[in-house]
Amino acid sequence: MTTTLNWRVSSSASALHAAAAIVRGVALADAGLASELAEPAVLLQEEIQLAQLPEERFWRNLLGVSAGTESNRELVKLALVKTVGRGATAETIEQRIAAAIAAVEAAFQRYLPKLEEELPLRIGPLREQWEARGPGFMRQMGLLTDEALLVEQAEVVVIHPALGGGGDAWLPGNQVRIEGVLANPHPHLPEVVRLGWLVSQVNFDLPAISENVNAERLPRLARLAMLPAALAAGNAVELCQDSPDLLAAALNDWRLAADATVLIQWWETYRDSRPPFAVALAALDQMLD
Repeated sequence: MTTTLNWRVSSSASALHAAAAIVRGVALADAGLASELAEPAVLLQEEIQLAQLPEERFWRNLLGVSAGTESNRELVKLALVKTVGRGATAETIEQRIAAAIAAVEAAFQRYLPKLEEELPLRIGPLREQWEARGPGFMRQMGLLTDEALLVEQAEVVVIHPALGGGGDAWLPGNQVRIEGVLANPHPHLPEVVRLGWLVSQVNFDLPAISENVNAERLPRLARLAMLPAALAAGNAVELCQDSPDLLAAALNDWRLAADATVLIQWWETYRDSRPPFAVALAALDQMLD
């Protein structure tokens, strides 16, 4: 099966992506942007905390819906529904969080006034690489793991490279966000490999794959479980090497907190015995405790 990618850009997702990095303590590549966003990002985080929302889950859903929602009130409402359900929060909470998001977006726009013109130009290089190597990469991912993980369609949201290279997968929306860098920040890890790694995660919420895993732990497990496979698939299509050293470098360069030795041990066991992938994923979950 061929995975079809639908490409778009989003200034709102770009702004919230940068704000999320700030509140998580991740340094932005541009110190000026970090300074401009620092106050509104912290204020947004404070509103989320005052509302007593599950922070990580809310941020994850907020970022996910931000690419397709123009009204900040509607954006907050959708993120809240996906996080805590309908009618679980007061209207004043929606208003306050929406106002805080507007402040983040305004600061972002002030610092990057030409962003809406520049973002579409950042799609081209990555899309060209994907069209050349992506289908082969995804076929290898299916062979190496479970073909059920090969999603039929996924949305790719290209965002401003606030971190100088980064991205994430949003499983409920079959969506990935990836920073539109114009050159590979890590020559040994091409961005098209990062994109394939992200796309390979979006079907992890299938019951047949994740039924034995806590839903809150699933995004992290998806990132880590597909990393060794992504390097092996990249090697098969001549995009990168497949080695323990590169896996350790990927964990560091892509800001993934995990023990490389544990991940290598898990992958070697899976590759040698090939149990059902759901069983292997549950085993990885236990190994990461």
